Amino acid sequence: MSLTFTNEIRPLKDEEVQPAILRLLETREFAMVIRYIFPDIDKEKLTRQLKSIKTTDQFHREITAAAAKFIIERSTDGYTVSGIKNLEKSKRYLFICNHRDIVLDSGLLNFSLNENGIETTQLVIGDNLIVNQMLADLFALTKSFTVKRNVPISKLLDYTLELSSYIRNTIMSEKSSIWLAQRQGRAKDGNDQTQGGVLKMLSISDENYNFLENFSALNMVPVSISYEYDPTDSMKIPQLLAESEGRTYNKRPNEDVKAMIAGISGFKGRVHLAIGKVIMPKDLEPISKLKKKNERLKELANLIDKQIIDSYKLWSTNYMAYDLLFKTNRFNEKYSNFEMNIFNRLMQAKISPLTGKTKKLQHLYLLQYANPIINKIDLSYPV
Repeated sequence: MSLTFTNEIRPLKDEEVQPAILRLLETREFAMVIRYIFPDIDKEKLTRQLKSIKTTDQFHREITAAAAKFIIERSTDGYTVSGIKNLEKSKRYLFICNHRDIVLDSGLLNFSLNENGIETTQLVIGDNLIVNQMLADLFALTKSFTVKRNVPISKLLDYTLELSSYIRNTIMSEKSSIWLAQRQGRAKDGNDQTQGGVLKMLSISDENYNFLENFSALNMVPVSISYEYDPTDSMKIPQLLAESEGRTYNKRPNEDVKAMIAGISGFKGRVHLAIGKVIMPKDLEPISKLKKKNERLKELANLIDKQIIDSYKLWSTNYMAYDLLFKTNRFNEKYSNFEMNIFNRLMQAKISPLTGKTKKLQHLYLLQYANPIINKIDLSYPV
């Protein structure tokens, strides 16, 4: 297994932290971020604090955690966490999370880990987010490393092996835990399903071709995050509409950056993070007996999905969306007429600027909130 990795597939070394911070302090964009997140802190005092930071862990404790707390206080009606007791401080994990928000899914997990005295994770992010040096430095300081989205076919196998080896080596050597989305890109329709390609990438670095040992060594922990209101719900509709009509969707310039900003600053209502149980060898053993590799990976994906779907916390928005989508009153005890009125008015306000037939836009909007309930019903889980 390779133990030497490219500059992209690794977090910052300690000696690289201060140069990255100094570059940030010279940019206008970072100054704007600081003014938004730390409006009451003296700029010179904060600058001195930043110049004293020597490691990414210190940046997490002193800067990222304070930023997350500000975002929670400013843009939510409350943030709750369950499942922290499933983790041991001495162990390192591969957190496999449903993916709704570009930044906050992983950011809130690390906030909760830090609050409970558990070392924060490294984060796997797509290179589509690195649109300038400022964002590259900022993500790197939060222990992120980038994954290339469009690797040439001739280099794809080598690149995938390097990425898989890095993740495996980092966890097995107990250097750090890692956060990884269950799919490439966010679940824009609210349907949380683990992509087989993600698990195939993880398996490719297994030198012994032993499914049970391979995935047991990763200490996988499914994580489910749910937002009462998704600030980017209407921003996801153009792509969903194109896909439903069989059209190719081309992202607009800086679309991901705009979604990132909206996700951070937009109102989210209540937010819940559910940390699942470690997937143990006894959970993997029945799957390991399947003959075909693709079948094993499919069943592992189902195992992860079941935890994520089961622990996903439902809000009144989910119940209202389901009843509106299916024209039923099945869950009318879960919300009030006042809440339904607000939800309807908000939906109309969000889809009115979009291009498309109103009924289709409404359907795609509602589906984002209804799918978590649909998934629970399909698995016969309580709703």
